[in-house]
Amino acid sequence: MMKNTSIVNSVVTIGKNNVVRTYLMNNEDDIKWDVLKSEFLNIIKKLPEGSDELEFSIEAYDYIVEKDKNKFLKLIKDNIANFTSSLFSTTASAFLIDFIKKVA
Repeated sequence: MMKNTSIVNSVVTIGKNNVVRTYLMNNEDDIKWDVLKSEFLNIIKKLPEGSDELEFSIEAYDYIVEKDKNKFLKLIKDNIANFTSSLFSTTASAFLIDFIKKVA
């Protein structure tokens, strides 16, 4: 039996027959475009006009609609500061933030 154990920021849960599901990717190479589209559409509606975060989110949304993985991932990597800013982080879902950190 485990005592005094703490797991922080883990997607794994302790217990019998637990299943860990990925939210935005089926596997390392297969992005769930429909989920990303919905996530970014929600963010675009919430971000303030004129913010860099909004500009890059709209560009990301366009690549998501086109299902252009290379341009989408390059945009995330090249602008990671905007996709991890406090403004973006408080607007986006925890799943999306984790996804961005994973692919960056």
